[in-house]
This record gives sequence, structure tokens and C-alpha cells, in this order.
Amino acid sequence: MAKKAGIDISFNKRQNEEAFLSLLDEIAPSTRKVFEEVTEELMTHAQQNWPVRKRNSKGSVNDFDRGITITSDSVYAYVRNTAQYAWAIKSGANSVNRDKTPLIIPLGRRIAQEVLWSPARKEADRVAEALANDFAKRAK
Repeated sequence: MAKKAGIDISFNKRQNEEAFLSLLDEIAPSTRKVFEEVTEELMTHAQQNWPVRKRNSKGSVNDFDRGITITSDSVYAYVRNTAQYAWAIKSGANSVNRDKTPLIIPLGRRIAQEVLWSPARKEADRVAEALANDFAKRAK
């Protein structure tokens, strides 16, 4: 009976990310740049407008994360707050940010919706345009 020969290759998460980002730099450099710019801007905006309790704050303003991910059928950039309760935070009558400045978010609105989701939707065209331009350049 013949044995099958083969090679088993595995990568850790860091190696996968490095390989993916290198590939993205090669095939869509403008897209990577826009992903980085947009996620940095969104994260900065969210942190500046995230409420901080005057007392007993759990520090969710420091729980932001951003990155670029590839799945089997898509590439996306993300900004997220990893606090388990982040999605549920609403603006209050006396909500302030970490600089103690009052928030300009309407009373009772979900903070994540106002400072992450809505601004991200507005930036979607910028990302799509960069990707389209990168692919148009490669098609020439």
C-alpha cells in the first residue's frame, strides 16, 4: 500500500496577520493606507466622545481596539470597544468625556451608535473608492 506524502504548514496569528498585510500592501497599498487612516480617525473620535463616569468608572474609554482582518470572503477594517457592556452605554444628562467636557450626544442615545457606527458608515465610500482605485491600477 502506497503512502501519501504531504506537507503540513501552520502559522500563528501574528504570522497570518503579517502575511496578509504584506499581501494587502502589494495588491492594494492605497486601501491599506485608507484603512489605517479611517480606523485611527474613528478610534480617536470615539475616545474623545466616550463618556466617563465621575465616580466608579470601569474605564471602557481605554478599551478600544482597531485592526484589519481577512476572512474567506472579505477584507475589513474595524474599530471596537471591547468592554462587554460598551454597546449598552447611553448618554446621560450630565455625561462628560475623559477631559470632563460635556458630551454633545443627544440624551438617551447609545454611545457606540453615535461615535462608532454612524461615523463608520460615512467613511465607507472613502474606503470603497480606495479599493476600486487600487484594483483599477492593477487592471491596467
